Amino acid sequence: WQMATMGLVIGVIVVVAVFVIWKFYIPSAPPKIEVASKEKMAFPLPDEPSIAVLPFVNISGDKEQEYFSDGMTEDLITDLSKISGLMVIARNSTFTYKGKPVKVKQVAEELGVRYVLEGSVRRAGDEVRINAQLIDAMTGVHLWAERYDGTMSKVFALQDKITQKIVSALEVKLTGTEKEQVGQKGTDNIAAYNALLEGWDHFYRYKPDSSAKAAALFKKAIELDPSYGQAYAALAGVYYQVTLFTQLLSGLKMSWIEARLRMREYTQMAMKKPTSSAYHHSALLYLSRRQHKEAISELERGLALDPNSPGCIFNMGRTLYLAGRPKEGIEYLNKSLRLDPRNRYVYL
Repeated sequence: WQMATMGLVIGVIVVVAVFVIWKFYIPSAPPKIEVASKEKMAFPLPDEPSIAVLPFVNISGDKEQEYFSDGMTEDLITDLSKISGLMVIARNSTFTYKGKPVKVKQVAEELGVRYVLEGSVRRAGDEVRINAQLIDAMTGVHLWAERYDGTMSKVFALQDKITQKIVSALEVKLTGTEKEQVGQKGTDNIAAYNALLEGWDHFYRYKPDSSAKAAALFKKAIELDPSYGQAYAALAGVYYQVTLFTQLLSGLKMSWIEARLRMREYTQMAMKKPTSSAYHHSALLYLSRRQHKEAISELERGLALDPNSPGCIFNMGRTLYLAGRPKEGIEYLNKSLRLDPRNRYVYL
């Protein structure tokens, strides 16, 4: 009787152990999602791989960290945009899905892409955890799903790992220049980078006080790293923004002319370490003086660094039209609409 009881106990223990191992230690394959339909695509799929990066969810339990998860998303979009072999949907379009319970199928069909990247970010003090998964919307298959842990000092390396995973999964070949450009953040100063991300959060709110806060944070990034080209370009972007939307000028307490002069000043500083954004703002200054040839040249340089830049592509279309080359201009405007389909009113 004792032997039978002991055998039964051992059997139960084995069954429980097998269940625990199966449940908690053996990773299960992610379930397939509902597949997207080519016929329902708002745009025909391009020949090259096409991807939309959805806003990463902030799971830090602290709403104050929202700017960080948004900034991580934007950085991934920026890095992928530098790759000529990819079609990357613009930030303005993917962020229209922020905070909404959308399906991958819906995103793919509305934006006309095959691949969707989604994920989450948790930041607690100096610790960062990023979860990311790449999904083929046409098959419903998760191409990969990974968790990345590290500290803020290693945050650039974490981002690079995700970018490299995407490039590898989509079998995209990088040119020599792209290998150098992709993943470049323009600074090693984490505090400056953090100030830049926080500044972008305010920049996109389009309120007078938010424009002032964005300018202050971009200036802080420059103080922390005086050679931070992206921060100078971002600051030039604030001053350009308030000259377009003049109701924002009150936040900076300056006139339209002063804002335009500040834009020129910070664009010149950004051009010391030029990024696509710096070339874009330089082109806008030439365009305002009707120097179309020079503006086109600057936009070409910007697009060489970022072939998916909706700003450079859109303003190339505008510049060509104003230069008396409307047929070429329309091609660029159509391309910018394709990369930023949920921002149609601008391009129409």
